[in-house]
Amino acid sequence: MKTFIGETTGIHYEAKKMLGEGGQGFIVGAHAPDGRRVAVKWFKRKWATPRHRSQIAQLARDGKPNSDTPAIQFIWPEEIVTCKENAESFGYVMPFIDGRFKGYYDLTEQKVRLRMDRLCRVAYHFASALRQVHHRGRSYGDINFGNLHFDPETGDVAVCDNDNVVVNNDKSGIAGITEFMAPEVALRKVGPNRDSDLYSLAVTFYHFFMWHHPLDGKKAQALRCWDNLAKKKLFAEEPVFVFDPRDTSNDTDGLPELALHEARWRWMCPPEIRVEFLRTFTEGLSEPHKRTTVSKWQRVFLEAEANALVSPAGAHTIWSAQGDNWGCFKTRQRLPEARAVLRFHGPAAHRPLLVATTGAPLRRHHLDPQALDPKDNPTEILGRVEAHPRSPGHFILRNHSTETWSVHSSAGERLDVAPGSARALVPGARWGIGGVSVEVMAQGDLG
Repeated sequence: MKTFIGETTGIHYEAKKMLGEGGQGFIVGAHAPDGRRVAVKWFKRKWATPRHRSQIAQLARDGKPNSDTPAIQFIWPEEIVTCKENAESFGYVMPFIDGRFKGYYDLTEQKVRLRMDRLCRVAYHFASALRQVHHRGRSYGDINFGNLHFDPETGDVAVCDNDNVVVNNDKSGIAGITEFMAPEVALRKVGPNRDSDLYSLAVTFYHFFMWHHPLDGKKAQALRCWDNLAKKKLFAEEPVFVFDPRDTSNDTDGLPELALHEARWRWMCPPEIRVEFLRTFTEGLSEPHKRTTVSKWQRVFLEAEANALVSPAGAHTIWSAQGDNWGCFKTRQRLPEARAVLRFHGPAAHRPLLVATTGAPLRRHHLDPQALDPKDNPTEILGRVEAHPRSPGHFILRNHSTETWSVHSSAGERLDVAPGSARALVPGARWGIGGVSVEVMAQGDLG
């Protein structure tokens, strides 16, 4: 194949280099006449069906979802392409993925490093991208870690393989990879839908945090044949979460092959994230409506990112109010108790927490927990914690907003905090920030 021809535009795309091969087809690097680099996915004959062609053509006509931020790129079909040398099949042209984006195996093979705060930003962006797909009445249908590419420096994401996006509950769509399929989809009880997307999303997040599959415990280790029947039994017919507190039939059981899985769960997966995995992979296995929602994932990752810190041993981690169940991966010890924690008492029932550590950002989502989508600018920095200039081990909060804040000490004294100025963070004090009451507490007093 030398030239691909755009079915809608008539543009001739010159093939340059084979980039890869998957189950459905081939990815070829190409150039448009104006020099723009693009990629073409060319389907193997099995997948070059009229239905699939119609589906992709509709996606191209609809255009990519509005991500509301350059940090989320949809590698979306632009138009169907044909090739004179292979008239029995077809493909589609899409944007070329920037070289700054890396994949899951770059992470697990340690070709790149991804700090915990950046991992949370990547997860937030991926959840936000899926929310935009769902807002269009569609389901992604084939979520897995191969769909997600990330920039380890910025947390920006590129969402790939969008040709399998279908109308919600459309059974004609691609159901996905067995390991990532929701049990009800793998058993063909329903077609891909928003609830099944939530399961696949959680499996993908689990891989990025744990480097393992949530159902890969001693049952998988006991298998002697890893075929489709075995996968169906493990992932669909008899699924059991490795860390299910009520069912230990598939736990790690001290197996050396699962030691890293167990260690990462204990020391690298923050409790606030663990609870969402527990919800989705226990009750959510059989009750799809109980799976963690996209908006909950957005909130969890926004708050986890803001609470990123470096342990005394130099390990990047996330502070958690549940300090007894959490700590440093490097030393396997609990983190020291925080001297000051900010608790936000906004209009919503949710009460975000922000640990006082040097550089910790006070952001818009702390004041408005409903500010979740990129269009709401949830990561806008309104203030930042700094080391106290005259009292080592203590902290101040600097106002980076355009409004004047107030501080009420435990003795009843009121002080103003003008834009650009700062005040000490003293447990017992209450701050007034953007119409929200913010309580400063010692970690031991959180209750």
